[in-house]
Amino acid sequence: MKKFLSIITLFVLMIGSLAKAESVEQRLTDIEKRLKNIEQSLEGFDKLISIFEDPNANLSDLFNANSDTKANTTSSNNNSKIDLETRKLYCEKEDFSTKIYFNYLLYNNYDKGVKYVDASIKVKDLFGEILLTATILKNAQVGPNTNRFFKSSMDDTFSDSCAKLKQAEFEDYKYEFTVSKIAFEDNTVLEFN
Repeated sequence: MKKFLSIITLFVLMIGSLAKAESVEQRLTDIEKRLKNIEQSLEGFDKLISIFEDPNANLSDLFNANSDTKANTTSSNNNSKIDLETRKLYCEKEDFSTKIYFNYLLYNNYDKGVKYVDASIKVKDLFGEILLTATILKNAQVGPNTNRFFKSSMDDTFSDSCAKLKQAEFEDYKYEFTVSKIAFEDNTVLEFN
């Protein structure tokens, strides 16, 4: 009789643990759905977060989209529908190196999302002298008809770009933006000459 009771008890425990495993699996699925919804709702806060992380950020950028400290939006010089707006471009001396920090908004004016952008930017002073030539981050992931904020940095330890940048004011920089290729979310590639 004891064996029979222990077998029944073991059987009941196994059924209970299987039911509990299914409920745990359902809970995990529900949590994943909620996390995905939270991630989607937080995508717009990339810009806000990066402003707080930037030690040189002006608090007016938080409240005034037309702040005097930002540069004008620069359209590509080869008719692509990708535009770039420089928000910050500055140098910072670190322990053993100098870094150039470049914060910008990338505007996708296409009706489909952009995965990758092969583009470069030249920064010039008012006399047309090239102060800096840089490539923007290739992995763009910008949705259709939206923009995305990016922060990048470059090592300037062995060049003189920072010295050149410091010869002009941020507001006086002129930008030449060139897009070579765009890869869209449907994996089509658009090339420019």
